[in-house]
Amino acid sequence: MTKFRLPKLNSWVTTLVLASIGLHGLVLALPMPDLIEEKPDVPEETEPEVIQVVTLPKLARTPGSSKPPLPEPPPEEPLPVEEPVDEMVLANPEILEELEEIEPELDDFSEWEEEPGFDEELLDEGDGGDEAPPELTLDERIASLDSYTDFDDTQIGNTPVLTQLGKMAEQGFLPTPLRDLERALSEVEVPLQECLENPPGTSVSFMVEVGPDGTLIRDPKPLNSSGYQVLDEKALEIARDADYAAYHAMGKTKAYSFNIEIDYEACNLASGLANAEAAS
Repeated sequence: MTKFRLPKLNSWVTTLVLASIGLHGLVLALPMPDLIEEKPDVPEETEPEVIQVVTLPKLARTPGSSKPPLPEPPPEEPLPVEEPVDEMVLANPEILEELEEIEPELDDFSEWEEEPGFDEELLDEGDGGDEAPPELTLDERIASLDSYTDFDDTQIGNTPVLTQLGKMAEQGFLPTPLRDLERALSEVEVPLQECLENPPGTSVSFMVEVGPDGTLIRDPKPLNSSGYQVLDEKALEIARDADYAAYHAMGKTKAYSFNIEIDYEACNLASGLANAEAAS
């Protein structure tokens, strides 16, 4: 009886042992979690840097003052003096010859075509509206009636001339009348087609100083006025252009006086003819 049970018990034990071994192998085959805790990186301890501290000496203070004295400014350094360069010498003068031979390339505008509808004349007319009109010449101003709006009769006639000559005589200086020059000078013509409301004076008188070489020492000085600035300017222009050497003793400095006539009769004649034509 005992012998029969013992082999049967051994077979069960063997089966259990084999099953246990198989389960252990299965467990060991499964991935195992990391059970080891990672330690954080701890920086290595380093010794602190030693900073050297220097104690500055105390500034001297004047008695009775609570603020320290200001430090003296550093001395100014003299500016460098640039030596003048007498001349420049090129190390390679052949470069200039090469540059002169090079001609600049110009753009070729021959292929450009003017767009239709572009009119240069219209563009010029639009730009010209902002430009000031050209200044009239002296002769154009004399022929314009707008130049005769500044009439002044205070210096017309011989009275201003005599006043000026009297002041010169008191100073021991009296110009010599130069009648021959008067006959040679041209008149100031008033080229208007209608008469002025206030007619101008008959002449404008001048005093000039002529040097030893027969030329003017200074600009002619007017002694009276025609009543209109534009006519006075024309008379002054004639006086400046006069030939004084032909009537002057060379080698001396002398003062002269003369008159330049104002031709207003042409204006009266033109106005009379216009009135006659209108009446007929």
